Amino acid sequence: MVTAERTTTHPASGRTTADAYAARFGRGGERHARRAADGATEEIATPLTGDAARAHLRGEVSLGLYLRDGQDRTTVGLVAHDGYRTAYDDTGEARRAPEDGIAALQEVRQRLALQGIDAAVERAPQGGRLWVFTSEPVPSADLHALLRMATRGQEVEVYPRPARDQAVQPAVRAPLGVHPDDGRRYGFVDRAGRPVGATLAAQVEHLECVRRVDVGRELGTRPHLRAELAALDPRGLAEPQERQERPLDGSWALLMMPFSLVAPEIDKGTFDGRHNGRLTVPNLLLITSGRPAEID
Repeated sequence: MVTAERTTTHPASGRTTADAYAARFGRGGERHARRAADGATEEIATPLTGDAARAHLRGEVSLGLYLRDGQDRTTVGLVAHDGYRTAYDDTGEARRAPEDGIAALQEVRQRLALQGIDAAVERAPQGGRLWVFTSEPVPSADLHALLRMATRGQEVEVYPRPARDQAVQPAVRAPLGVHPDDGRRYGFVDRAGRPVGATLAAQVEHLECVRRVDVGRELGTRPHLRAELAALDPRGLAEPQERQERPLDGSWALLMMPFSLVAPEIDKGTFDGRHNGRLTVPNLLLITSGRPAEID
């Protein structure tokens, strides 16, 4: 449980907790949202300010964030897990089974970390959320493509969705406020699942240490990710035929499955750095278990 406290000034930046929060989650935004007493979302046609953030952190209001601006650009990416996984029985009927959302998001965070990308994982009443921050406003489709590739095999929602997929953009609940459903606060956790801080000031200070990602540079080394995004259906799942025809970046794809490597001519393999470390080996055989890898 995260506790509130009086306004704190961060020694490193000289900003208050509320100002640092607004700079982290409202950077580049043109508007934000506020939850009305009847539960409806009220759009506020101004950027998120320190005063608005302060009221949110104090529990006086519950704010929402619009992750796309009017030019379909973003500085914040979100991966949301609802705490369940859908399976289909022999009749084709969908059934939901509980799943540890934090564990799933920790795996996504590890995949991103292996690519040098920082992320913050937040608890929720059910499941959890993962946040990524960009170094500058980028096309929402670009950040969506980067996050979608890191979430392969997970049943999650990735935001913001590109404008072509979602003309009406919903607001997402801003973190660290009082949750409207149960009146509790849910904070960020480290890689071991422990709270990054017991107070709001400590939580926001942790976010200040989450490095912003240069999305353009990341996609520059993986240009096929944009093509992969174009092959995704509205639910974010690639059609099998498209998935087979398009090249996959080995450092992302191989993270999805535990595998055994059988290569009689491994000493004759070649390493192609242009594809982010793709290994080409004659007579290469990958044997996978068919399940997502367990990553510590």
